[in-house]
Amino acid sequence: MMPKKLLRRYLPNTSWIRDTRLARMSGCMINDPNLWHLNKRSVSVGIAVGLFSAFMPIPGQMLLAVVFAIVLRGNLALAVAATWVSNPLTYAPIFYFAYRLGSWITLQPEVAFEIELSLEWLQHGFLQIYKPMLSGCFLLAVFASSLAHTTIYSGWRLMVRRRWMKRRENRAVVVVNSEDEDSGLLVE
Repeated sequence: MMPKKLLRRYLPNTSWIRDTRLARMSGCMINDPNLWHLNKRSVSVGIAVGLFSAFMPIPGQMLLAVVFAIVLRGNLALAVAATWVSNPLTYAPIFYFAYRLGSWITLQPEVAFEIELSLEWLQHGFLQIYKPMLSGCFLLAVFASSLAHTTIYSGWRLMVRRRWMKRRENRAVVVVNSEDEDSGLLVE
């Protein structure tokens, strides 16, 4: 099955999205049909943008993905859906791994810490971990989005190429069969 057909099966209808209150408030930006097309470029850019936004430790990751998708002309629905990679169940492992990666890259020693929701922790504890964590999050975001874009773009291209090759083979078989039937008529 082609990726386009598979994605259309699971994505919401664009007319339904255009009728939502948010779409009406945003004006013509979100109603641009290019933001809803399913082709190798828009799908790969949309998912890459969503993954990049998912690894950023900020509130409003979906809004960031929407802005990037509009600017880079990626598929808007897939950009928003890809941000769901980071969710309340995956925040802790993602950000801990980002902190460890950032500590290793920036050559800062890892600090044992406990997260508290207090002003004192924000003033002292967070200041010790924010540089390695932000650098690790940025590296993860760049790596995940680059890998996703390359994989999806190349995979889509490969699937289309295989389909074209199969069509070419099927046409060659039909031509050969029709030539055999024609030659059989001439012999008789």
